[in-house]
Formats: sequence, structure tokens, C-alpha cells
Amino acid sequence: MEAKVKQHLKQYPKNIPYIVGVSGGCDSMCLLDILYKEGYQVIVCHVNYRLRPKAETDRDYQIVSEYCKLRQIPFYYKEEKRCQKDNFQQSARHIRYDFYFEIGKIYHTNKVFLGHHKDDVYETILMQKKRGGEELYWGIKNESEVRGNQVYRIFLEVTKKEIIEYCHKYNIDYHDDYTNFETHYQRDYIRNVVLCKMSDQEKESLLIEAEEHNQTLRLKRERSKALLDMHLIDGRFYFKDLNEADLPEVIHRYLEIYLPDQRISRALIDEVYRALKNKRPNLKITLPVNLRFIKEYDNGYIQTSSQKADYEYHFTHFYEFECDYFMLAASGQLNEGIYLSKEDFPITIRNFRPGDIVHTKFGHKKVSRLFIDNKIPQVQRTTWPILVNKNGEILLIPHIVKNLRYMDTKANVFVVK
Repeated sequence: MEAKVKQHLKQYPKNIPYIVGVSGGCDSMCLLDILYKEGYQVIVCHVNYRLRPKAETDRDYQIVSEYCKLRQIPFYYKEEKRCQKDNFQQSARHIRYDFYFEIGKIYHTNKVFLGHHKDDVYETILMQKKRGGEELYWGIKNESEVRGNQVYRIFLEVTKKEIIEYCHKYNIDYHDDYTNFETHYQRDYIRNVVLCKMSDQEKESLLIEAEEHNQTLRLKRERSKALLDMHLIDGRFYFKDLNEADLPEVIHRYLEIYLPDQRISRALIDEVYRALKNKRPNLKITLPVNLRFIKEYDNGYIQTSSQKADYEYHFTHFYEFECDYFMLAASGQLNEGIYLSKEDFPITIRNFRPGDIVHTKFGHKKVSRLFIDNKIPQVQRTTWPILVNKNGEILLIPHIVKNLRYMDTKANVFVVK
């Protein structure tokens, strides 16, 4: 187990801080111990939902806090009183991920390690099959984004049994939550009743079935994405020539450009589909997050509330900032970052202006042409953030281009679109 996990860990750098969600159970305590011994900068977050007897939650707190105190690991505790009992698992999930994000801002990180393991993967697949999740990825991903957190799971090839053996081998104290052995919630029933009756061979067959499902899903998505690319011109979706059977999947790919996955329901896809098939030449549909889908004859497009807005923000020095159009942050993706020195300030972050030009490795380029070359939809170009130094020189257009003079420098400022 240890060799497998350490090999997986090699892809994560040690020079940045990570939040670790630790409940006090064997999974998260094992995770914390491995990360600490491997030299990672960890910050521990522990949540008490106050739904179990005080003696139980006190024991969790004692185990986690004492481990951190002995090793001088930053420890943050949250006691939550607002957890909805009728939808506990979803409510608790939101509470802890929001807590991770809140503490992460203190340390300028949104990187989170969690202790999900192979047995959790089995449970998740069985739940997804029971719900009929044919259009969803089956299982748990090694990496995902949840409520602003970039979540890493390095135990997905490790069984619960191996984790317990590790804790016993190294005398890692942990406390099992007794509610995990109940059968009130569907996941607990699957864990404690259904999985207990499955053989190892049946569990492995479950993983094979999930991989086949996910491969089919990937091919389906690639095909619908290719079809969308063929019918998307300057942000407008020309749907008339599409095969009717392909239309729902292509609509899904189009909505993904503007909406987070959790806001794209089958009902929403069906509503857009009905609008496109309607004989009326002009229709408008209200979408989530203050968007509208507008059908005009043989095409449709999404209009944002800020589509025609001009904006301009000035910064005399770096500090974290967030508005409707971008975040100014200390971390982000490689193509969102740039190195700024004192000589660059004050900087301005604004939207596109006619005549904008940036110095690239291929010479001076019009920003309008870069938008076209990068297939940025017309409706997004007017609000795309552009970072300008005190001399009015464009230094960065996130995800598109970086000024030639800043290509080889290590980023210290990130403009997250």
C-alpha cells in the first residue's frame, strides 16, 4: 500500500500548502500520517456536526487535535449547528467543503487532500447504478473541483483493510464513527449490507463494468463535442442541420461552456431542445446563474447579464480580489499566471478595447485575432479579463496569451477567469 500511495504522490509538489479533511477515522488519519511523513505542508480541518453524543465527537476532536499538536500542524475546528437532518449528507458535504475553502484562503491555497478509498468507489458505483446514472461518470475521480476546492484523492486504489493495517502497524490512533455502521442512509446500507455479501471477484467485476461505462461515455462526449465545434460559429449554435437524435447531447456540450455541471439538468436540456424544435422563430429561455438562451431562426446563443458591460479595476499592489469577471489570486493554472515586479504596478485589469495589441513570440498580435484563433465565443470576448501594466502594455490574457517578456518567469499573480 505505502509504495503505491507514495508513487501516486509524486505528481503533487511539496512546496505548496494543502488542506486535509480529517474526521478522526482510520481513512483520514492514515492519509494525514502519510502526507506528514512525506514532508507535505498540511493544514488540518475537522468538522463536528453535533449529531452524535458529545463523548463521541470529543473523542474525534481529541485524536485529531493531539496528532496535530505533537507535530505542530495547523489545526482548524468547526462546530456546525445548522446541518439539515432531513438532507444531512448533502448539507454536511456543503458545510465541510465551504470550510476547506474558507481556511484555504488564509494559506492562499484551494488544494485539498481527502481519504476516499477503493471501498468508497464500490459504494458510489452501486449507488449510481441504483439511481440510473447512465449519463454520469461512474465511481470517484482522482481529482475533481468541488465548491471552489481542487480535491485530490490518493487512496482510490487502496482498500479499507489496507488502511486499517497501516494504522495498526504504525500505532496511529483513530476513532470509528458508529453511525457508519448503521443502515439508515442509502450509502450506509450499501456499505454494511450489500457490499458485505459481495465477493472480491464481484467487486472487481463492478470496477470493470464502471470503466466500460465511462469509456462509452467518453466516446459519446467526444463525438458530441466534435459536432458542436462544427455547428458553433462566433458563439452561435446553428442547429438546423444536426441529426435530431444527436441534438440533446450537443445541447449539453453547449451549456457546459457557460454553466457548472451541477446546474445542467436533464429538464434544462429538454427545455432548450423544445425551444429549438419549436416552429416559432424567436424564443427566450431563462437559464441558471442569470443567463438567457435566445433562439433566432436557425441558431441560438446564450446571453449573459454582463455581456455588454465595461469594467476596469486598478491595483497599486497585489491583494486577493474577486468580482463578476475574474479573481486576482496567489495561485491558479499555469496559463492564468504571470510574474509581476514592483515596476509593473499600478496594474489594471479590464475588458477588451478595440485596437488592443499584445507582444507575443510571433510578433505583435491584435487581441481580436487571438480571440478568433482561440475560438472564444463572441458573447465572451467583451468581458474576458486583460491585465495591463502601468505603461498600458498588455501583459496577460488568461488562457490565451502572455507577453513575450514574461514567458519564462515563474508566476506570482494569477488572473482566474
